[in-house]
Amino acid sequence: MASILRYKFGSTIVPFNEEDRKEYGWIKESRCLKLLQFTKRSQDACVAVSALVNAMIAEDTVALVRYVYNAASHPRIMALFPRRSKKGVEMFVGLTLPFYEDFRGIDFPPLDDPTTEPKNHHLSAMHALAKAMDLSKAYL
Repeated sequence: MASILRYKFGSTIVPFNEEDRKEYGWIKESRCLKLLQFTKRSQDACVAVSALVNAMIAEDTVALVRYVYNAASHPRIMALFPRRSKKGVEMFVGLTLPFYEDFRGIDFPPLDDPTTEPKNHHLSAMHALAKAMDLSKAYL
């Protein structure tokens, strides 16, 4: 009997068989810029992108997209934020979103532990550092 891969999605176990892998699985892609085709410049396409950016700004929404950095990379999720430059050019700014696997937890000692409280010489050193970094008294 063949085993079926399962993945946890929230509190649900989702089966993932060979057909699912072929249809939806990760396919190794190389880092590239692929030319799909040449097409005539279209004012309508420019208007459509501009309208999409303006509508997303008006609705205060972002677009979530699939992004692959290179052949060794797994697909990532990226948020595209609509923006309008100072010169009035509509554009998208992309920000890669983290997955749970990207989280690296670090255990710090509790803040209320007396052994971690700063001593007077530590506090004096920090006050001196803050005073030295005060740019309001800087000479140019």
